[in-house]
Amino acid sequence: MKSWLLPALVTVLLYGLWSYFPKISVRYLSPSSAVVYEVIGSMIFGAIAIMLMGFNLQYHPKGAFFSLLTGFCLVLAGFTYLVAASRGPIALVSAVSALYPLVTLILAALLLGETITIKQGCGIALAIVSVILMAS
Repeated sequence: MKSWLLPALVTVLLYGLWSYFPKISVRYLSPSSAVVYEVIGSMIFGAIAIMLMGFNLQYHPKGAFFSLLTGFCLVLAGFTYLVAASRGPIALVSAVSALYPLVTLILAALLLGETITIKQGCGIALAIVSVILMAS
């Protein structure tokens, strides 16, 4: 088995749970309250990880900036996902929001010079079509 496959599959499971749990949380909390608890959960995990790994904080201005920007985008996306989950069916909200790799692919191609193969392009087109079909 390739060394990246198991962590990638665990990621799929965890993102699936991440996509499912908000529908339950917004039954009992507002999206703004739920996102605060999400952040607290992240902080608890971060503290445990730091303790278990004997953490040594590195610093580089660009690395720190983009890491902070990543965290900002994650929390804001979590909030907007909670708003969507509180208003719509979680299966559709999850499917539409799962198109986020398209943004990554486009930015990677435009700004990092990464190539998009014909097979990937077909996958992108099919993903867009599938969401249009599910959401209509």
